[in-house]
Amino acid sequence: MDSRYKNAETKRVIEKMIAAHGGLEKWKSKPSFSYTHTYIYPSDPSDLGLLMK
Repeated sequence: MDSRYKNAETKRVIEKMIAAHGGLEKWKSKPSFSYTHTYIYPSDPSDLGLLMK
């Protein structure tokens, strides 16, 4: 069993999803982005308004 997957069913589902969306090579050829920070939810709900400006 491939150690990247929890079990055979997980591997099957992931492989089907990749195939349904055009294959891994198609995914690798598309531009992507990543985050360089960690999102922290405000401890006080009133602070959420500050983030929405």
